[in-house]
Amino acid sequence: MKIKFKLIVLWISLFLSGCASVQSTSVSNIITSGKSKIIQAYVDGIGILHLTTPELLILPELSSQCKGGTVHGIQTKLILRDLLLIQQYEMHATALCK
Repeated sequence: MKIKFKLIVLWISLFLSGCASVQSTSVSNIITSGKSKIIQAYVDGIGILHLTTPELLILPELSSQCKGGTVHGIQTKLILRDLLLIQQYEMHATALCK
């Protein structure tokens, strides 16, 4: 009986624990030259059962920080956390504004 209880507790704790993983990341360096400045943006959203995913539109966030200039050299990182039935998505981006 005690072993069955321990197995149930172990199964519940594994089931309720969340996982985080990095899905994609870029590996290039951002090199500032001349009048370029580094800009950063962050967006997040929620998905359900891996059936729905949020629109993580990062470019408008970057463009709003670079008025009258061009955005280039974008590096992105997507972080996904599984929490029972939902998933939390986070997108981080770094770019240059010229």
